[in-house]
Amino acid sequence: MLLRLAADGYIEQTFDSRRRYRATLRLAALGCQIIAHAELARIAAPHVAELHTTTAAAAHLMIPSYRGVACVLHCDDAGPQHLAQPMLRELLPAHASAAGKVLLAFRQPWRDSILA
Repeated sequence: MLLRLAADGYIEQTFDSRRRYRATLRLAALGCQIIAHAELARIAAPHVAELHTTTAAAAHLMIPSYRGVACVLHCDDAGPQHLAQPMLRELLPAHASAAGKVLLAFRQPWRDSILA
């Protein structure tokens, strides 16, 4: 399976003494496509847009990602017609965003893995 992923450009092998594999940007592009077509993003988009309209502040949908949180929906005044746009935007340390702190508070196993 690793050879196939490498042949398709999703991972590459390092040539150090341990010969590990690491993800390439093609894998990130695949992630963006998944987010753009995800049911969660489709369902949440009008709610994120409404939150932005109600608060007049930027609104986001964040998901946990290994040691941080990833923004998968974003809505602010810069977007077209104030619509929430599904897209992999930014990866932040979990403790550095309000959404990350909420996720840390209510996802015990994930919080334990980060604190370990």
